[in-house]
Amino acid sequence: MHTLTRSASLTDYEHVARSVGLDPFRMLVNDNALADVERELQAHPELALNERAYWSEGILNGPASSGHHEMIDLLMRYGARVPDVTKADGRA
Repeated sequence: MHTLTRSASLTDYEHVARSVGLDPFRMLVNDNALADVERELQAHPELALNERAYWSEGILNGPASSGHHEMIDLLMRYGARVPDVTKADGRA
């Protein structure tokens, strides 16, 4: 985990995220930075709708794998859902 301060903005995450090959928003989600993710979703709600996140497994994959239920709830409030097709099974 590459956690920055919880008050760090998405811009603050960009340098660290890019250095390890991650999307800055995804890094906030991975770090379970609830307030920061909500602030970014208020400005850019489309971030929750990225079904290609996590190698096409959806934006909910990371928080689900880590047991971050509050993050899952937050992302779902902004429209995140499990993709109809994942790369793992290729089925709808």
